[in-house]
Amino acid sequence: MASLTVLFLILSVVTSSYGAAIHYTGANQYDETLARRMLHMSAAAYSQSPQNCFNQTFPVGQNWQVRNDFNTRCDFIKDFCSAFIAVSDDQREIVIAFRGTNTNGQLFLEGWDSLAPEILFNNMGHVMKYFYDGFQKVWPEISEALMNNDNNYDVIFTGHSLGGALASLAAAQTVAQAYRSKEQVKLITFGQPRVGDYNYAMAHDRFVPYSYRVVHKADLVPHLPGCSEVNNDCANKDSAPYHHGIEVWYTDGMAPDAHYELCSDGPTDEDRYCSNDMADKDYSIADHLHYFEHMVSHYGENGCVDGAIVSCACSFSLVLFCLILLVSYRNE
Repeated sequence: MASLTVLFLILSVVTSSYGAAIHYTGANQYDETLARRMLHMSAAAYSQSPQNCFNQTFPVGQNWQVRNDFNTRCDFIKDFCSAFIAVSDDQREIVIAFRGTNTNGQLFLEGWDSLAPEILFNNMGHVMKYFYDGFQKVWPEISEALMNNDNNYDVIFTGHSLGGALASLAAAQTVAQAYRSKEQVKLITFGQPRVGDYNYAMAHDRFVPYSYRVVHKADLVPHLPGCSEVNNDCANKDSAPYHHGIEVWYTDGMAPDAHYELCSDGPTDEDRYCSNDMADKDYSIADHLHYFEHMVSHYGENGCVDGAIVSCACSFSLVLFCLILLVSYRNE
């Protein structure tokens, strides 16, 4: 099957409340209310003022405060990797959210360095080089925040698209390096690409048992970079991309009562009957940009209030078509 890796070079560039406290509901139980809150936080990572999204999402009495909001140069062309860290001392909780791709140049490097997992990560397995390099730039801020807050504070990592990949690495390292126990960490991502190989995926599942990858219908990015297929299933193959965690597949829209599948059939973490069943079918760019009925980046930029959006569908489709003609990557 022809891989869709080339589309990863261009897709993320277009991406430029709930009152209850955050609490565990079981070791591996998906909580849609929590996921909807974390979509707000993932959107907030695109904003210059993420505090506005907290003010829209949580009651005043919970006293959520953005303690760190930072941009760090993360590649040789001086692009930025961005994240924010918010704390509620009243709830004894921390949210750490990562932003997606920032510029065209960053997007190109991201795709070029993400054709195959090649960097060993905490002896868990191999991960994509660009994700690893970007993560290394932001980790000092995160580790400092984790050390400066009470160890009893639970932590939720989140992000959309590239932000989801960085959140994956951050959650895994937090447990692997004993900043928190695995019971204190949650990971919820949206439209996350594959981050590493099979060994990383299996280790990640052990380190971060509460890990959910939310996928909107025909979103393209969760299928990038392409896995190595055997009999139409993603296979355990050395140095081949492979997903971790449990996919939550919203099969037909993401309205409040929308149907979703908790994808736990085989192969592990790459359920053949969930979004992988759409291979070589009608993948969607729009489904990647929209989660829980919000255009993620614009929603965050507007302070988690829906606003007018200027469409770029025509020009983007033209660029997409040209790149498909120029570049193709095929799994062996």
